[in-house]
Amino acid sequence: MTKPAIGFAIVVLIASGLVVVYLLSYATNRVYSPGGSLSLIAVGDSIGYNVKNEDLSSLAGMINDTDIFIFNLEGALRRSNDEALRCEGFPSQSVLTSDASFAKYMKLAPVTIANMANNHVLDCGSEGIESTKRILSEHGILSVGAGNGLQEACQPLVVNVRNWRVAFVSYNFVISPLVSAKPDEAGAATLSACQHNYDEIRSQGADLIIASVHYGFWSSDVVEGQVQLVSSLMSAGVDVVIGHSPHIPQAVMAAAGKLALFSLGNFVFKPDYEMPPLAYTSIIAKIEFFKHSIDLTVRPIMIDDRGIPRIDPGSETLARIAKASEEFKTFLDVRGNIGRLSIARKENVCEFPYWYQSLHVQLAPS
Repeated sequence: MTKPAIGFAIVVLIASGLVVVYLLSYATNRVYSPGGSLSLIAVGDSIGYNVKNEDLSSLAGMINDTDIFIFNLEGALRRSNDEALRCEGFPSQSVLTSDASFAKYMKLAPVTIANMANNHVLDCGSEGIESTKRILSEHGILSVGAGNGLQEACQPLVVNVRNWRVAFVSYNFVISPLVSAKPDEAGAATLSACQHNYDEIRSQGADLIIASVHYGFWSSDVVEGQVQLVSSLMSAGVDVVIGHSPHIPQAVMAAAGKLALFSLGNFVFKPDYEMPPLAYTSIIAKIEFFKHSIDLTVRPIMIDDRGIPRIDPGSETLARIAKASEEFKTFLDVRGNIGRLSIARKENVCEFPYWYQSLHVQLAPS
């Protein structure tokens, strides 16, 4: 063999090796979109404060047939005999706590997640965060967005369901100077402190990145700050943004194959005061992820005088949300008391042929 031929053969071997290493590195990082579908139901602000346990038994009939259920836990969980736990909150807002049994009624899907990044996370101090997370764990509920230090509060929650790897992150924007986690202080996760790199999260195998955002006050209108925040999260790599805090359902926005629910309103909620009329209207959002699309189904609910949600047979709430969503060039198809939206999913990752996906199945860690 001539020297040029030998040189060419060496180049080919090196190039082949690099290709194999490249493919194997992607295989172990789950870069292709998984087959099949994944369903998630999201609801808004929830706490068992002022609510009778026996009234919560109806929740299971409202949240069913879903892989993941996520809610915003608007307060702290404590045991009735825990006299050492001091729940004083802050002068500017109510103190919201609930008996530990509330967690039992909120375990409504195989994977149930409580968002804790909100302005009530420290209503019972740092000990309240420990108590809440312990009680949630005892009832099989995962949590995201709070911890006894910045690292724990910012830690993404990653779950594996139906061959999908989903990463959840969470950020609070309400009275954040008072309740935000610091390197050595308990509190809620914030966007500025956590500084998540979504490309890095995706390189570690996430097929979807979902962000919970606690932003806003008692309004049905989306403010410019929300739009800027959601748009920046989407541009940075987040697939779905789930909003809460305004206590009133707001518009939906679909853009570039991604989805945002600006506010889901309330779910289980009964404060000491009379809420604005629209705060007794709310929604349940079911999001189904497919390889090439995201389907949203929205159902209206009413919060009764016990703080318990029930299905709203009317269409007024959905009509209002659909009208507000048009401002964002998003058009809900409302028929009766069901609103639907289907968007083409923009792939965040490369697509490989079937033989490579088979290779992935053999090599990827579970």
